[in-house]
Amino acid sequence: AMVLFYLSYVLLDNYRIHQSEKWKAINNLTLQDIQAIQKLASLNTAFETLFIGLFLIVVLYLLKKKRGKLISFLTINACLFAALFLISYLSSFFLQSPIGNLTQPLFLPIFLLVLLMFYCILISLKNRFSRSV
Repeated sequence: AMVLFYLSYVLLDNYRIHQSEKWKAINNLTLQDIQAIQKLASLNTAFETLFIGLFLIVVLYLLKKKRGKLISFLTINACLFAALFLISYLSSFFLQSPIGNLTQPLFLPIFLLVLLMFYCILISLKNRFSRSV
């Protein structure tokens, strides 16, 4: 589902930028044009939020209910985010969307992923030291 939300975000962002070229050429934007611009921006933000929100929901669930599966989840998502980042980088050469727009939804989840990895390492070290004492 995360990949679907992310790809929807990328495609919508590319469409929004394509449309913005058309809107720049118009001297007087109509109310319909302004509403269309706002709708595209809202949809784009919604897909970005869904992508980040799904990641957060699963992380919170795993932290509360299934801590044992957290490490495999983090590993899979680290690979997923690396692949999405690479795909975004390569896509930026072919799409109108700049690399910053394409990778924007990845920043918060990657930051949280790194924090969670440190958390798992600290918990592992704590458990290892408490068993040895």
